[in-house]
Amino acid sequence: MPEKRWLSIYFVCCSASLSLFSSLRHAWFQSNAWDLGIFDQAIYLISQGQTPISTFLNFHILGDHAAFALYPIGLIYRAIPSTYLLLVIQSIAIASCIFPLHKFANSKRLNPRSKKITILFFMLFPIIFNLSIFDFHPEAIAMPILTSLACELEQKDIRPGKVILLAFLSLTCKITISILIAGFGAREWFKNRKTIGSLLMILGTAWFALASKLIIPFYGGPSASLARHAKKFGLDYDSIFDLSSIPENIKALSTQLLTTSNLEYLVLLIAPAFFIFLVKKPKRTAIRLIPFFPLLTINLLSTSLSMKSLVFQYSVFLVPLLAIETTYFLQENGSRLSFISKASAHRMVIITSLVGFVALSRITFFFNQYQTNFPTINELNVAIRLVNEESSVLTSSIIAPHLSKRKDIRVSDVENSLDISNYDEILLDTARPGWKSNSDIVDSIYSRAHESDKWEMAYHKKSIFLWRKLENQQ
Repeated sequence: MPEKRWLSIYFVCCSASLSLFSSLRHAWFQSNAWDLGIFDQAIYLISQGQTPISTFLNFHILGDHAAFALYPIGLIYRAIPSTYLLLVIQSIAIASCIFPLHKFANSKRLNPRSKKITILFFMLFPIIFNLSIFDFHPEAIAMPILTSLACELEQKDIRPGKVILLAFLSLTCKITISILIAGFGAREWFKNRKTIGSLLMILGTAWFALASKLIIPFYGGPSASLARHAKKFGLDYDSIFDLSSIPENIKALSTQLLTTSNLEYLVLLIAPAFFIFLVKKPKRTAIRLIPFFPLLTINLLSTSLSMKSLVFQYSVFLVPLLAIETTYFLQENGSRLSFISKASAHRMVIITSLVGFVALSRITFFFNQYQTNFPTINELNVAIRLVNEESSVLTSSIIAPHLSKRKDIRVSDVENSLDISNYDEILLDTARPGWKSNSDIVDSIYSRAHESDKWEMAYHKKSIFLWRKLENQQ
């Protein structure tokens, strides 16, 4: 079969598979307000020409990650206004990374089987599947751009214009990508490509400064400050950027490096790709991984376990670099001077990838954990269809992404549930309060709505309750 044909078939199959699993997870009410609800609401408002203020975050969506890439997605959303569209776009973006990887493998003269195995490694790396099914994240849109950038920088003769364009486009997806771009620049400088290295470091640093000091504060206000992430590092919100607290903060962060969770995290990262160091010059491998080191350091300094796992998106930018190293591994092994035969190298990558995928991806969750809402899934869908499109809604985190195409929707946490008169409709599952809520909060909302003459019960079956404010009270 011609290479272009099997590559196209593989791309379609990967895109379809990732779209299917991410859509199933959403349909089974396993997606959340954070983050699918946030981005679905913002992109919907963009598609309607309205100001994309997320009522989950309480500020403009650009105040979150300075993700300007959401605006062109809003144009597509206008034609196809569906939450599932975002999941499909995300799946296609992730699957399209195989094209620059295949082109790079071609440049290294890998045989057809080795090319397929390189692509297989990328698609089976656990975090790739986990990212694709875990709601929606703008950094997923940057993945094919960053993969192309990484592959371009591996060429002997690079095209500076293309490199800068790819770097700039990737920056429009999330502020933290600026750290990766600066990391690419540092590596190129270290490799004595000082001009392109300097440009990338300047671009990454300038964008981080612009986004953190101007764009995010302008659109998000004080509540969107980068200091809101202080808790992820065990630091205090008020002192994280206080000059007098620098010694104390450095001491606190340094003590968080040597922990069991960090050791486990490093093992999780390395285990599915341990073979990349089975080469004659592992030092070169380490140098090629330099761009990810700053983000790796941030993850290691964090006290948040979500930043030290392959479940969430925080380590996804390492995968294109590992795929490139897999290409080098397959290129080197099997030659006359290598100590691993080509057949053994192929088997090593395939078996490691399959075992890693089954063990560390969330594919098995579809047969158990993701079925927890099955008892009320029909009732939830019925109740959702009864909610007025223009209503201001209070609901749980798992229901929110199914109702986020509106100007005002909030999660039933302590703060948002204080005054239920602010909403037109309330939809809750009393058996499953959802994230940021609990049974006490839900019971309180139920009691107040049930005892008030301002609310009527529009739907009730099993543990699903839909209250609607009476028209003369709106």
